[in-house]
Amino acid sequence: MTQEKEGKWNIDIGASVGDTLAAIWNYTDDFVLCIEPVKKFLELLTDNVQRFGINDKVCLEQAFITDNMNQIFQTEISEKGTTVKKITQDVCHAVSGKTLDCLIKENGLALSEIFRIMK
Repeated sequence: MTQEKEGKWNIDIGASVGDTLAAIWNYTDDFVLCIEPVKKFLELLTDNVQRFGINDKVCLEQAFITDNMNQIFQTEISEKGTTVKKITQDVCHAVSGKTLDCLIKENGLALSEIFRIMK
C-alpha cells in the first residue's frame, strides 16, 4: 500500500545554482521554494529555472536563514566556492536575514504544506 504524502512543497536552503532542484525535478510534481543568499548564485539559479521551464513551480528568495532578523549580512564566496556570511552595517551590499517561519509565511504557505526541507 502506498501512503499519500501530505506536503506539496519542498524547501531548498542554500539552493546555489539549482543543482538539487535539477536532481529532483523529474521525480516530483511538488512546488519548490529555493532560498539562496548569494546574488551571483541566485541570478544563475533564476536563469536555470527559466531554462528548465519550471517558473510556475518554483519560488526564489534571496535571504539568509537565521534566528535573528535584526541583523543584516554580507555574502562572501570562499576559495572553495562556498558562502560565508558576515554581519555588516553596509546596507548597500546587505542580504536580509529571515527565519524559515517568516519565509514560509511570506510565500503564503502553511506548515502542513511542507513535505521536505533540504539543505
